Amino acid sequence: MKKIGLTGGIGSGKTTVGKIFKVLTVPVFNSDDEAKLILQNDKIVHQQLIALFGASVMDKGSPDKAKIAAIVFKYKSQLEKLNQIIHPKVNERFQDWCSENKLHDYVLKEAAILFESGSYKQLDAVINVSCPIELRLQRTMQRNAMSEEAFMQRVQNQMSDEDRNALSDFVIKNDEKSFLIEQVLAIHHQLKRKDA
Repeated sequence: MKKIGLTGGIGSGKTTVGKIFKVLTVPVFNSDDEAKLILQNDKIVHQQLIALFGASVMDKGSPDKAKIAAIVFKYKSQLEKLNQIIHPKVNERFQDWCSENKLHDYVLKEAAILFESGSYKQLDAVINVSCPIELRLQRTMQRNAMSEEAFMQRVQNQMSDEDRNALSDFVIKNDEKSFLIEQVLAIHHQLKRKDA
């Protein structure tokens, strides 16, 4: 079974691409959703958050995501420390999940910071969903009611599209001009081949 990364900057449409792969019965592991679950439910992580940021980031026993986001997207060093707490746990969960899905030809690991976190090194190939920044901003502001400033803070903490494209084995253009389904199908057929 091949382990394939699916990445793209904020608002690029990687989740939409993941849904198309799911329709093709490809299992998709969403790292960002898994990270949110760990952040919400893991008591050891809660203790580490208090040690790192102080008790003010907790609200009635749960992490206050808005307060944490305000810190980590302002100070890159704090984001790196948070990632060091969360990413090993997400990776552990991904390995267990791979064992549960080992009968498939390949599985996808969807993650926004696949290259930045170094987790791409444990994968067989990577697909990047590439999208113009203006379109990404428009989508993100509509979807998350996020300000342009908050969007740009997140973009600055992610690798550029050009760098992601250069490091990826496959690039899907999600620019509202190229057909997404055709691109996904072409990659799917290639990954299904035993010699790929």
